[in-house]
Amino acid sequence: MSTPSSDGTRPVRVFVSYDTQSEACSSFAHWLAYELCEDGIDAWAAIFVHNPEEGWVAWRERQVREADVVLLVCNERTCQCFDQPGGAGGVQIQQEATLLRDRFAANPCRLS
Repeated sequence: MSTPSSDGTRPVRVFVSYDTQSEACSSFAHWLAYELCEDGIDAWAAIFVHNPEEGWVAWRERQVREADVVLLVCNERTCQCFDQPGGAGGVQIQQEATLLRDRFAANPCRLS
């Protein structure tokens, strides 16, 4: 949600993903996203959007696709969704888990 820097470079785009059903995750993710924006990072989270025209599923897919970095704020339920694909958990978490698994499989991170 930030603008290009004075030297014309594009700021890093970060998508902050979190369990919207958890007050603790939501509060921390909101704080984190706002802090990142204050530091000039192009941070996005569901808190910045109200009923996207394309719908939440397409919006989340676009955020994951366009992000340079995805930060996942986890709680026990989030971890269970990632550990047990198709298992219990919120629909939103399952969708984002699938999106992130697919993105990682297509473009694995290289640690150097």
